[in-house]
Amino acid sequence: MTENRNHGFNIRFYFGIILIIAACVVAFLNFQKPDAKKQYEEGARLQFTSSADGKETALKVTDISTNPVIVLDGGKSYVYLVEFQKDDNPANPKYGIVGVEMTKEEADKLIAKADSLNDNPEYIYGTILSDTNKSAIREYSDKITKVFKDNNLLSAEAETYYYFSLTENSSAKKGGLMVAAGLTLAGLVFIGLAFWKRKKVGAAYDEIYAAYPELRGNLDLLKTNATYVDDEMFVYIYKNHFFTTWSGLEVYDITKANRVYHYQVTHKKYGVTTNIDSFLIFLSDDKSYRGKKTKIAIHNIGEETDNFLQPFFHTVAEEFPNVAVGYENNRPF
Repeated sequence: MTENRNHGFNIRFYFGIILIIAACVVAFLNFQKPDAKKQYEEGARLQFTSSADGKETALKVTDISTNPVIVLDGGKSYVYLVEFQKDDNPANPKYGIVGVEMTKEEADKLIAKADSLNDNPEYIYGTILSDTNKSAIREYSDKITKVFKDNNLLSAEAETYYYFSLTENSSAKKGGLMVAAGLTLAGLVFIGLAFWKRKKVGAAYDEIYAAYPELRGNLDLLKTNATYVDDEMFVYIYKNHFFTTWSGLEVYDITKANRVYHYQVTHKKYGVTTNIDSFLIFLSDDKSYRGKKTKIAIHNIGEETDNFLQPFFHTVAEEFPNVAVGYENNRPF
């Protein structure tokens, strides 16, 4: 038996690092703003049809209304009327008018160039949404139709059922950043658990060496001179200490305990048992040693686990008569 203070450290630490790297990749991709003009020229331009509902596309803007026609969420975003070029026919280009949901800052950038948009169009990248899309502005079609009528713009070129959203794309980015934040948090938790596990295993080695100096440099004595050995369940007793190597070295001074019992946790999915975890629970009134209740994982071998532990409980009862065994007071084991 060799000393291994890093048992369980590497898998937790490197998994945490992988999660953080994944978070960085997600964040990087979310911060990458698509080049709308390049996307448009490469063919990422969809028509306002049902097949494009909810999809991202580029739009070639040739004019924009000076003021918003719809105010949303108390001014968090606005809808502006935007003239866009439907095709690239230089001889006879076709134009349409559509509502574009955007922030005030995004609109101001386009409005500042309004006088030159006809000759030097701007390109924007966002999402096409229909009036019935679950993410759409409520009653959008009715609202925008009224706007077109009030401004004498209601025609075949006016889109009254679909609109273009820059904020929907921003919301998706926010969702991506939330995923990145979640992955980062999970990664930090795993890294923290890795160092906690190493500290816990190191403390177990320090305790066993302090109690039994003869074990330093000769850990094989833990098993060869053990009072109780169960290699299948990784349950052992060496002098006054219980120890297990099932999940890294864990030890407990049995003379400090009042009671020890077996505890199982059954994991189920869709009503079917997928896994069973086993623990030995040590109860103690000695606050200077451990807490009132100490839980140590052991190897669960199935339905017979509790039966296989009975020799261990018998050994505890014989070697440590002051320690009760079993969960219930009226049951010896």
